[in-house]
Amino acid sequence: MATNISTLPPGHVRAGRLLAGAGALAVLAAVGTLLAGAGALDAKAVWFFASCGIGAIVAGYFLTEGAARFALVAGMLFPAGAAQLWLTRPLWFPAPRLRPEGPVDLLMGALIVLQAAVALAVLHRQGALRHPRRLLQVFGPFRATLFLLLSLAFSVSLMGYLPRGYLMSWGLRMIVAGGMIGINMLSIAALLSLPPPFTRHRGFHPLIPAGVVLTASAALSWFAFERIPHVEDEVVYLFQARTLARGALAAPAPPEAAREALAYYLMEQRDGLWFAVTSPGWPAALAAGVRLGLPWLVNPLLAALAVLFAYGVARRLGGPDRADIVVLLMAGSPWFIGAAASLMPHVLTLTLTLAAWFLLLVGRQGEAASRRRAATLAGLAGLAMGWAFVTRQLDAALIGTLTGAWLLAGWRRPNGLVRTAAYSLGALLAGSFHFLHNRALTGDILLSPLQRHVADNWGKGANGYGFGPGIGPPEGWGALDMAPGHSPTEAIVNTLQNLSALQLEMFGWGVGSLALFWAMLLWGRWRRADAAMLAVVAGVVVALFFYWFSGSFYIGPRYWFAAFPALLYLSASGYEALAARLKRLGVHGYSSGVTLFLLALFGLLVFTPWRGVEKYHRFGGYRADIRQAMEAGLFDNRLVFVDTDADPGSFLYLNDPWLPAERPLFLPDMGPEANAAVAAAFPGRAAMLFSTRTGRESAQSGG
Repeated sequence: MATNISTLPPGHVRAGRLLAGAGALAVLAAVGTLLAGAGALDAKAVWFFASCGIGAIVAGYFLTEGAARFALVAGMLFPAGAAQLWLTRPLWFPAPRLRPEGPVDLLMGALIVLQAAVALAVLHRQGALRHPRRLLQVFGPFRATLFLLLSLAFSVSLMGYLPRGYLMSWGLRMIVAGGMIGINMLSIAALLSLPPPFTRHRGFHPLIPAGVVLTASAALSWFAFERIPHVEDEVVYLFQARTLARGALAAPAPPEAAREALAYYLMEQRDGLWFAVTSPGWPAALAAGVRLGLPWLVNPLLAALAVLFAYGVARRLGGPDRADIVVLLMAGSPWFIGAAASLMPHVLTLTLTLAAWFLLLVGRQGEAASRRRAATLAGLAGLAMGWAFVTRQLDAALIGTLTGAWLLAGWRRPNGLVRTAAYSLGALLAGSFHFLHNRALTGDILLSPLQRHVADNWGKGANGYGFGPGIGPPEGWGALDMAPGHSPTEAIVNTLQNLSALQLEMFGWGVGSLALFWAMLLWGRWRRADAAMLAVVAGVVVALFFYWFSGSFYIGPRYWFAAFPALLYLSASGYEALAARLKRLGVHGYSSGVTLFLLALFGLLVFTPWRGVEKYHRFGGYRADIRQAMEAGLFDNRLVFVDTDADPGSFLYLNDPWLPAERPLFLPDMGPEANAAVAAAFPGRAAMLFSTRTGRESAQSGG
């Protein structure tokens, strides 16, 4: 039972309520400040202030439960964890900064030291430091050491330092990162050494984490991403979605004089047509949002649906407790929420994969009762996996094949062959749209527009798999592509980069996001479902080993996103393995459950907003200024030549593919003569120059 609040000393209850109330006011003030757009205040400072408020709410709550020491350690996790993030470089290759840049940094360092002191004091008071031999007996000295080494090994990416020969800098940052991981482990150990603040299971309906994911990703999309693209791929997906929303695969090519100005990455103007060369699966889903004027909301809705499917899958494979852990981890994952807030296709692929697995598991339960029902559900699962193939071919080919192999392995079960055949047929039917799309745009069902485009611009086979000097972009990718071509050495570095990104981004924990995964590998009790999930993770890692790009610089290691559901399941298994070991040490099960909840809360409420403030907001120079000016009616139907130092996609995404005369048309500023030549192709429309460098604008003769 939970502690009866009426039996607590009145001072505890009063102090807890005051502390929680003050924290709530701090969070509300921070949110209000950001909503008001107070430009004089640093958004990072507001985020840190809110993190302190969250820590006060957590501490106040546990104080009202009569757990004063638990309240102290739990409350410290949030401001001290935020302090660690404050001292971390946020972009490209995140790593601790080695030198303080002012008194604020020194204050953050002092807060981290205070966190360590509090944790050590509580551990000493609980007597947890007196029995290291017992700890080693339970966890094993070799496996415990390996767990610590694995937690440290991927805390700082080697990729940002090896190509430039900065190995000393990398080593020093590894030491600092290791110290921070150690401090966070002390805090978690202190929480586990304390009696649980309550001993009643407080479960939740899966709709709650689904609602949390929908709210968090929609808020991140609205405020941090500003409901606009932030990388070139998203610009192209929006163009393709608008084309498909009109019921067409391509729009008419622009006038000859404007073609150079409107040329863009992964888009082609060929044979009188203008089209994106990317796969149509995600843009077709995004087109529904375009028709409703809410493209930014498609991914958050899909993410919420994915949570429900994940719960159903985990419940049928591992039981209700395992399902609770999976969706808790999912709802607190900055990686998942960031992907859901973006305009990238990965959440659709994830949702379709989970839907297919769910349908197959439901069909297996009824396979002895109804052949028609089993075949129907398997066919629907195949359709889902087939559309995942139309969205992301490699991900779906890998996961779909492994899923088919799992089905085929049970061919002797009732309806086993029927289900396998129905699944395969559904996958072929939906997946065939990829080949029909190829035929419509290239004339060859086996040649995709993307393959042709890359071959024309980079060279034949440049975007292929394997090793060789001709694989990869010709030039201009800088540190994002370590060396020309692709080699085993570069493949290893790319893999290490993805592991480092996963360690940081998946859950956003100070002890490392892979802690529970390592725990499963080291202490877990392997079942068939765990082995199947490990096969998915291994398949994704091995498949991407042979691809030249790591793809981990925007919304985390997105090329590994197909492994996310398997990583969730294995992390839940790892949590159960750790909880079983901790019980042998006398740790109450609810202590580990509450600690896991606090870690998920940190990822959701501290790490995710940090990513929003420090990375996603205006990532790549993409700003909402031009869209806001257009919505205010500033441009009418003019030709708007944009002078900017950002990627031209930051305004080209606003164009309608059919270039209607009643809407403004945005083009890059190419100089007076070139601009005049473009304007001549659109008679009757005024032209103007708009600069995002200085905010200046001026009318030019046009028409």
